[in-house]
Amino acid sequence: MTIKGIADAPASSSDGLSLVASQTDVLLEAVRDLAARRSVDLAPDTGDALKDVEVLLAATYGLTRGSTGQALVGLLADAQSDERLAAQLQETLLVPRRRGLREILARGVASGQLAEAVQLDLAVDLVYARCGIACSAGTHLWMRDCRRNR
Repeated sequence: MTIKGIADAPASSSDGLSLVASQTDVLLEAVRDLAARRSVDLAPDTGDALKDVEVLLAATYGLTRGSTGQALVGLLADAQSDERLAAQLQETLLVPRRRGLREILARGVASGQLAEAVQLDLAVDLVYARCGIACSAGTHLWMRDCRRNR
């Protein structure tokens, strides 16, 4: 059975078993599965902090492409009015990426590639805020601009 078939299935089946997964649960599980299959190091260490940020953000954007990306963007939109879904997305997708970016930036500060004055949490907030805007607008062109301005 396909994910769509599961999501469209009635609440109980002919054998009396109850299906408890909602369409949102099924989509979230599919996104989790995709993220696991496209497993990347969420804190790559090439020795170049800016390259590491680029690698992490490219992998993050990779999740937002194609039909799975459309499902993820839809889940993010639904999370605005669903606290349980918002918590699940935070736990499985957002917090690990934020933690990875903060680790990369901290290494950059420690190695002298980034100024000590960099406020790590603020920088993480700004980067992922920009990611959210780009994802909701359906554009990934800012990655090209980041590489050009290095």
